[in-house]
Amino acid sequence: MRDSRRGGRRHAETNLARASRELAEVDRAARAVAERTGGLVAVTGHVSLVGAGPGDPGLLTRTAIARLRAADLVLYDALIDDRILRYARRAQRFFVGKRAGRHAMTQAAIQALMIRAARRGRRVVRLKGGDPFVFGRGGEEALALQHAGVPYDVVPGISSAIAAPASAGIPVTHRGVAVGVPRRLRARGARRSRPRSRQLQPNGVTRRRADGTGPLGGDRVPR
Repeated sequence: MRDSRRGGRRHAETNLARASRELAEVDRAARAVAERTGGLVAVTGHVSLVGAGPGDPGLLTRTAIARLRAADLVLYDALIDDRILRYARRAQRFFVGKRAGRHAMTQAAIQALMIRAARRGRRVVRLKGGDPFVFGRGGEEALALQHAGVPYDVVPGISSAIAAPASAGIPVTHRGVAVGVPRRLRARGARRSRPRSRQLQPNGVTRRRADGTGPLGGDRVPR
């Protein structure tokens, strides 16, 4: 395990160094343009947090495809199908996914890279499996971009939590049968989730308000 972690750190450092070299080349090009034009050239980039859906390129949204085709830089996670990356033919592409004991790049480095690239006028796509705001750290990245004053947008993707049962012909809700969506708490972050987990009832589902503010009366719905 220790060797695996060392390998993961070396891999992350290599990825970060490569990306930094690429951005340094963009800096040099921008300075060259500024010298030729006799002044600084104001450029403003943009970041798109894009959901790639459950894996099938056919389930990408039209907006996701458009963002990939227009991208200068794509930072993509694990579980992204190579066929999806083909939409970003003109972009530089860097794998920044995370596996147990092997992170291609730290989360802080990913956010810093997005901000730095956008400030240099690049159109960045942060490509995530499923939906960027479902277990994808999209919220953390959106906050980082907002605090840095970098313009961004979010392109939703189909979450596998919905797509997997749908592809098997199983509706997650059905009138008169399923009145709520079961919540599954992951082991990681369990302490942080403990206050919310007390609202859940064993052997049932918790019905929640549409705005997500809390349970509807704490009723337990038998399975």
